[in-house]
Amino acid sequence: MFAKLKKSLYNQLRGRYGIDSYSNFLLGFGLILAVITLFVRNRYVYIGMTAVAWICFVYAYIRMFSKNYEKRSAQNRRFLACLGAFRTFVNRKKAHYKISRTHKIFTCPGCRQKIKVPKGKGNVVISCPKCRMEFTGKS
Repeated sequence: MFAKLKKSLYNQLRGRYGIDSYSNFLLGFGLILAVITLFVRNRYVYIGMTAVAWICFVYAYIRMFSKNYEKRSAQNRRFLACLGAFRTFVNRKKAHYKISRTHKIFTCPGCRQKIKVPKGKGNVVISCPKCRMEFTGKS
């Protein structure tokens, strides 16, 4: 019985797009929203978040069972490009935060080069390594 059911399901899924990074994201986001709704007291927020969660679930399953490989692949590539840009942004902010605890970052008025100077040195004359312009700043 289970073998027959398994074969039937396999035949139904043959030729379908399947799951990818974008579908995983949609399912995860929908699941997170569904869990958050357990703690929401406002009726309208609850309804809105539940609707968005269901839309994510339904759209993810529509994508998984689609036969249009080109369109789904293009959507996944756009998602991965946006995800890569977001990760780059977050990593830059983390690095900037880590540096900002020990250094102050100045921007050269001539070439807009970023220059880091150790904190606690008082007023310093900063020479830009790129354009050799000198300016003062308090570290």
